[in-house]
Amino acid sequence: LACPNLMLRTLYETVRSLLTETQRQPIPRTEADRMRASLGEHRQIITALATHDPEAARLAMASHIRNTARCAGVMI
Repeated sequence: LACPNLMLRTLYETVRSLLTETQRQPIPRTEADRMRASLGEHRQIITALATHDPEAARLAMASHIRNTARCAGVMI
């Protein structure tokens, strides 16, 4: 983990195995189109992080979370 913030790094290391396991569990109603869209959303997040654009990263992540939650039947 390339995070200079010790508190965030420690928090991530504490929950990493739980996060990894939840990401292995497919959302039951996920269709192929949603999976493709999700990959595109991940690319947007990575691009924003790579270009050091925190606002774009925040917006892309918020959009991804909303879309994923909607797919899972959760409204946020």
